[in-house]
Amino acid sequence: MKNKSHKIISSILVVAIVIATFACGGYFLFNLDNKTFKQNTTISGVDVSGLNLAQAQDKVGYMLDSTAQDITLDIIYEDKVWSYNGSNFEVNTNADKIVKSVFNKNRSGDFYKNVQIVKHIQDMGFNSHIALNYVFSNMQEKIESIVAEIEQQPIDATISFYPNSNPMFVTTPHQEGVQVDVEKLYEDIANALATSRQAKVYVPVIKTQPQFTQENLLKSTTKQSEFSTNYSKSSSERKGNIQLAFSKLNGLVINPNQTFSFNDVVGERTQANGFKTAKVIQDGKFQDGIGGGVCQASTTVYNALIRAGIDVEEVHKHSLPVSYVPLAFDAMVSWGYADLKFTNTTSLPIFIKATTDQDNICVEVFGYTKQPNQQIKTRAEFISTLPHQGDKVVDDTQGEYLDKIMFKGEYYRVKYPQEGYESKAYVQLYQDGVMIEEKLIRHERYEPQQGIVYQGVENIPEGMTLPNNTVNIIPPQQKVDNSNVQEKITKASPSDLTP
Repeated sequence: MKNKSHKIISSILVVAIVIATFACGGYFLFNLDNKTFKQNTTISGVDVSGLNLAQAQDKVGYMLDSTAQDITLDIIYEDKVWSYNGSNFEVNTNADKIVKSVFNKNRSGDFYKNVQIVKHIQDMGFNSHIALNYVFSNMQEKIESIVAEIEQQPIDATISFYPNSNPMFVTTPHQEGVQVDVEKLYEDIANALATSRQAKVYVPVIKTQPQFTQENLLKSTTKQSEFSTNYSKSSSERKGNIQLAFSKLNGLVINPNQTFSFNDVVGERTQANGFKTAKVIQDGKFQDGIGGGVCQASTTVYNALIRAGIDVEEVHKHSLPVSYVPLAFDAMVSWGYADLKFTNTTSLPIFIKATTDQDNICVEVFGYTKQPNQQIKTRAEFISTLPHQGDKVVDDTQGEYLDKIMFKGEYYRVKYPQEGYESKAYVQLYQDGVMIEEKLIRHERYEPQQGIVYQGVENIPEGMTLPNNTVNIIPPQQKVDNSNVQEKITKASPSDLTP
């Protein structure tokens, strides 16, 4: 502000001289023969006829200094008044710069009679409409002090989210900020003092808005979507893992430009973090693992997000289809390997409510992620069944299953072969009940899985007869059945994964 203020102060003096000159009907005219001003030349009402440059500078400067003592200036903002008089200011008597400028121009060439002084001043880079009869060199200091008292930063409204309470959302009001229009304040002071020595000026201000107003924050409390899955037949350990994950998700706030990471929120699935052993999908088969069931939690979150119109940046399928959502709508997570992520690209917070009971888990998304009267639905498009390759027979050379098989010809099934599937996932956008867009969001292949059968490695002792083999070796699939796919998926899932 200092550079601008100095320029304004200098320009004020310049144009004050110009205005006063025209008010008296005179003009700057210099006698080139004896280097004195001609008769009837006045500067700010001061007669400089016959004076040389130094004499004119002294006379004008003395007049400005003595006359300034008659000035009173009230600067007003709301109920505050800053009152000044001549004794509060240091008078700037640099009128000699303007006189000297004209003098130098005269000496550099012809100087025309009846010179247009306003044009001359404008050519020097000043605005002629800023007029002050008297200029104060410490005006900037006074203005800066006033600005410091008035200006304040805007204060955001706040919102608190209590997902298990009624009401769930509690807000505090915002406060507007105040910014002084300093350039206009200088202009108003100049214009006021140009017409009166007793001036009153009201401080011009600009109201600034915070990033979050209470009205806008309340928009983010609108429910955008809700999605539930059933876990009633899950084991108590699996239910416990899902409930633990949901306890970390419930009440989550994702602010604008913030990225949500399921793994970061839920944490590593370890016993130390409270997770238990339950069925997980790993390496194309169901087996026991710490944190089993958490993928159903992430899948439920995912389906709520896409129904809220949120673009999910990272999502992964399982190696096997799951029974609690249609194909291509699952969201597998694994610590350090696979995550569920999205970034809040809206200008308002997004809120997650995650609840469980004995039968269902439910995710609700609140925010301002969709336009009014919009609805988002999903559609799964089944493409084809992928035939499996039958069983793979593996010798138990490590003795991993010695308690079940020992001799050649004894078999133990570890995994059944399972056909694979190809499917697409779509989201459908409805406006006022009419579908206006359908968008493909995923195209997934759940690869067919080969069955695994172990057999013993020892030779059968002479005279020993093995009992009848109860394990049938399954050959590669020759024909696929594309009907009742979801039913087949449900039957292929362990009982504690089947809703």
